[in-house]
Amino acid sequence: MPTLFTIEKDILLIVAILYLAAAIVGFCRLSRGDPKLRYFLVALIAFAVSLESTALVFRAVEIKAVPLTVLFESMMVLTIAFGLIYIAFSVAISQAWFGSVMSCLLLAMTVATLLVFTPAAEPDKIAKTPWAVSHGLSMVLAGAMITFSAVNAYLFLLADRRLKAKRVSGMAGKVPNIERMEQLTLFGIRACFVLLTFGIVSGIGLGIVKHVMLELTFIQGLLDPKILCIGAAWVVITILLFLRHFNLIGNKTTAYVTIVVSFLIIFAIIAVTVFGITWHTFGGGAVMNM
Repeated sequence: MPTLFTIEKDILLIVAILYLAAAIVGFCRLSRGDPKLRYFLVALIAFAVSLESTALVFRAVEIKAVPLTVLFESMMVLTIAFGLIYIAFSVAISQAWFGSVMSCLLLAMTVATLLVFTPAAEPDKIAKTPWAVSHGLSMVLAGAMITFSAVNAYLFLLADRRLKAKRVSGMAGKVPNIERMEQLTLFGIRACFVLLTFGIVSGIGLGIVKHVMLELTFIQGLLDPKILCIGAAWVVITILLFLRHFNLIGNKTTAYVTIVVSFLIIFAIIAVTVFGITWHTFGGGAVMNM
């Protein structure tokens, strides 16, 4: 009888194939300009999100907790959130470049998820607390929103560069208009700011729980590379929104800063854990991974 580990892996392999197909469809739509392929692209991504959500439910039942205890689970939630964001905004953004970039990004995230794939593990007691659940969800959703903003920022810079080079013939109907990209970029940044703020507040509560249950000092927590990266990202976003409110920086600067912040947050969520230099390990009873 197949184990949960085998079933999950098979599901993720199918999801990866679906996202590969979506990336191919996105490229074909971009090159041919066929609007009918848009619906096929949305259907592929929606099916992939449904399958990945099913795998996540299996894991939640297995560990009897919200599946956010290890990097693999966080990556699954991040990919699902990003897929749902694409499906939601595909109604308003029908241009080919948006779907092409998003489908390629979803494929890359799924491949990365497979690379860190691990069996379901018994979560620490801390991982079952409301502080840990709210903290994990808010951070993952913040990562999804800033990535969404970064995609729009990239498309904005692409459109701006082509407009200045007077190469607009190949852009018609493929790239969202600049005003919409500006609005969506700022929407994602603001949503990320709210989620990060909530994540930091819940993280303080989680830090108190850790201090009591694991006897960790607040200094150890504050010096965690993941916390340093998230804190730096929050400060940069706060300054960015302040400057934007008073019209002290332009759209291009906002786009570049957004892309940099997205890399910083994704690095904090993924790379810091992969490199094993964080206290944020809630699966398998580990206290620290250095």
